[in-house]
Amino acid sequence: MSAAAVAGDGLRFNLCRVEGTRGSARYEEAVTQLYCSLVDLGHECTVSYGSAVAGGVNIVIGWLVLAWPDRERLLPGIRDGRFVVHQMEQLHESRRIYRDHRAAWADLFSRAAAIWEYAPSGMKFFSASPWADKAHYIPPMFHRALETFAPAPDPTIDVLFCGTLSERRVGMLRTLIDRGVRLVALQDAYGAARDAEISTTKIVLNIHASDADVLETLRVAHLLANRCFVVCETSDHDPFDGGLVYADCDRLADACLAYLDRPTDRAAIADKGYAAVRRHDMPANLRAAIAKLPLAELTSP
Repeated sequence: MSAAAVAGDGLRFNLCRVEGTRGSARYEEAVTQLYCSLVDLGHECTVSYGSAVAGGVNIVIGWLVLAWPDRERLLPGIRDGRFVVHQMEQLHESRRIYRDHRAAWADLFSRAAAIWEYAPSGMKFFSASPWADKAHYIPPMFHRALETFAPAPDPTIDVLFCGTLSERRVGMLRTLIDRGVRLVALQDAYGAARDAEISTTKIVLNIHASDADVLETLRVAHLLANRCFVVCETSDHDPFDGGLVYADCDRLADACLAYLDRPTDRAAIADKGYAAVRRHDMPANLRAAIAKLPLAELTSP
């Protein structure tokens, strides 16, 4: 059975979330986006916590790599060659998580039937690896389900940052505070509570966790899908056609201050970002990726 022969038929997909792993809640938008896109394409889709399904395409999402030696406990029923990895970590030497778990990552990629990679830098990594033929580029972009809130007409927060407060990020945020900016930093905040804070914000600031300049595509796409104005540290690529403001790390505070009292300009750029992210259709991206899957191997009893 070839993938091309069945990709148009309704298939069964299962999004395997690894329950209880650190940071798992930060994948909520990725799960929503995948689920809704697969349903739009006419497929059956379920979301499981710590279990695989027989006869379906199991897509593993989350920090499974950190506990991969315990995979039989975390994902009963998962077997080598019977799952797809939804890869959303930065595969970069500057990231400690990558350096510390390099062997576990290699084991994960070797056992997978396919790898859905979110970043161009990740595709570069895979092109020089033994898993080049398994990797397919699927950036987490737009689905209408990501539109979950509307910016308030009279925002009360100057600048908001969401993410882990690494030493590198804290240093840049302190610069803004020292310059009189009303700043809110959210760590381990997700879903409606996070969105309520973002909706009352003039500027959402995106700073890289390390010196790697890999764009945090999922985070930015979610912001643009909700018409937020974003200032982002200069990144390795710009898929959003100028729909946000990029600045080098030592110029981020200047960029934020330059737009604080320019609501019309912020709104115009946010509208441009919304239009840009909508041009990146997640269901279309998935349709192409599904056509390349080894479906016979993935769904065999």
